[in-house]
Amino acid sequence: MDKGLYKKIMYINEFSFFFGWTIIFLLGADKPPPIGFLWLVLLTGFLDGIQFLYLKIFLPKLFCSANKLFIKNLMFFSFGGLAVGLLVMIINFEQSLTLGLLNNSILLIVLTIVGLLYGIYFYWFNSILIRWIK
Repeated sequence: MDKGLYKKIMYINEFSFFFGWTIIFLLGADKPPPIGFLWLVLLTGFLDGIQFLYLKIFLPKLFCSANKLFIKNLMFFSFGGLAVGLLVMIINFEQSLTLGLLNNSILLIVLTIVGLLYGIYFYWFNSILIRWIK
């Protein structure tokens, strides 16, 4: 795969991920957003960095149509959603204890499903980008 094409796809991914999620969070935030909104932006930047590293592995495999890549991609993003949920629970440990097992389980399930859905979108988006930019 051409390095220019590779970098172009990576930058499109990173830009759309960061600004896409920031806009989604802004749409759900109070107007003006509270100071705590900055933590969401920082978390989005951190996850954007992880996605950048993952793209270095993922794109060459997608370009070559690697075996079982779709399933591996779904697992990566599902575990990523679960990891974000666990991170949030650890950061807000006292609050997590007061919420109880059921509510914490719901949080983890919802974030895992969001990760799974994003994994489907991610695979689809990059498949289209590779065909479109070639």
